[in-house]
Amino acid sequence: MKTRFLVALIISSSLMTTPVALSANLNSAHVTKYKTYNNYIWLHSLNGDIQQNVSGNKYDDLLGAERISLNATSYNPVNGDYWSIFCDYPADNGVMSINKVNGKHWVLSLKATLDPADPQCVSYNVATPVVIDLSGNDNSDYQGSSSGQGKSVYAGNSWKYNYQNDQFSVDLSGTVNSMSGSWSGDANVTRNTNLQKIIK
Repeated sequence: MKTRFLVALIISSSLMTTPVALSANLNSAHVTKYKTYNNYIWLHSLNGDIQQNVSGNKYDDLLGAERISLNATSYNPVNGDYWSIFCDYPADNGVMSINKVNGKHWVLSLKATLDPADPQCVSYNVATPVVIDLSGNDNSDYQGSSSGQGKSVYAGNSWKYNYQNDQFSVDLSGTVNSMSGSWSGDANVTRNTNLQKIIK
């Protein structure tokens, strides 16, 4: 059962990987001031023997459309109970926000209903919708940032852009299904601007 739990976590983590630096009209010869972003939250909670993980990823895809991917898992190593659900929606199907306040601190929220009957979701051992309602702030455990210029290659074309990336640890509280309490984890915010095709 532990092996199945770890495999499920690896699969769900790989599903969360999304393009960050390539959002634009790829047929355009020159794209300027196009802003693309990728927000990511990962959270963990332990309530007695029950271990739960929740993650959210909100981003704009290659065509500039906003999307949100959400994942929730629960595992009890004592009795082997395990469930998992992953959904990938247009962004208006859930609320995920990471906002900087006072130029220093971050306020976060993650609210959504993951329905195993929805064809946009993949689930295991989930019979009823999983309701996520979490909110909180960054904490002082870890903060880091980087910025600069980057390059990517897609479909034989080269692109350059400016980027700003912030990583920080977080504490959120609220409920996931009937389990309420405190959740800790980390968040990552990436902003890419001035994406341009490199003309050779």
